[in-house]
Formats: sequence, C-alpha cells, structure tokens
Amino acid sequence: MRIIEIILLFAMIPFLCLGQAPYKANVAIVPVSDTNFFYYKISNLLKDNGYHIDKASKNPFSITTGPKVISGDVTMNLRIMIKEDLEVLVTGNTFIPNVGTTPIENLGMRGSPAESCWKELDKMAKKLGKKVNYRIDEPYKVMQSL
Repeated sequence: MRIIEIILLFAMIPFLCLGQAPYKANVAIVPVSDTNFFYYKISNLLKDNGYHIDKASKNPFSITTGPKVISGDVTMNLRIMIKEDLEVLVTGNTFIPNVGTTPIENLGMRGSPAESCWKELDKMAKKLGKKVNYRIDEPYKVMQSL
C-alpha cells in the first residue's frame, strides 16, 4: 500500500511545479490571442504600476521602461516585446549600487533586491496574461535586448 502512495506522490510532482519559474529564468513569456490595442493595454498597465516609458518601437513592437525604484537605491527597468507568433516577452535589468546592472533572474535569495526585482517582473507578466511560461536566455542576450 505504501508503494502505491509513493508512486502517486512522485506522479503528482510535475503538476505541483507547473507554472513556477525555474532557477535562473530571465524571460517571462505570455501567450496572447490578439495583439490589437495591446500597445495601449501595456502602456496603461505600466503607468498604473509606477513605470514610465523610456523607449517605444512599433516594428518590432517593444517598450522599455525607465528605472523604477524597488527599494532604497535599487532600481529596475522592464522591456516588453511582442513577437509575431503572439507571444509577449518580458525581460528586465536591475541596478544595484556596488554591483552594477544585471539582467533580472529568478535567483531565489529571499529578501534580496534580486528577488524583489524578479517578483516585480513576474507580477507584471502575470498582469499581461493568465498563463506565463519561463525560459533561461544567456545573460548577454537579455542585456542586448535592452
């Protein structure tokens, strides 16, 4: 009887982890069904959450925010891009004094500025769509996209 319980427990583990960002994830991917008026939706969402738009491009579609203070001297910015295959990519950078500018990644580190920035990026991605997937890009690719 115990063996069956153990097998069921291990069979459920993938479902319990569904939707969680893997360690070192630095891109949130939001599938969308329609991109009409999405520029306005994203612009309003960013403004409503304390961001200002620093750069915007329509082809390819992308918005880069100016720095937002997360805590103390720690700031972050976001870049949101809509791909042709109806995916919205959310990436960003964080600036921490004495460390410099680094891509925002899911590094865990409870209570740290890195965790605060990741949670903010993740929160914004979840406001863009109900389902969010994650991936790990090489840090230099993320920095180049910003």
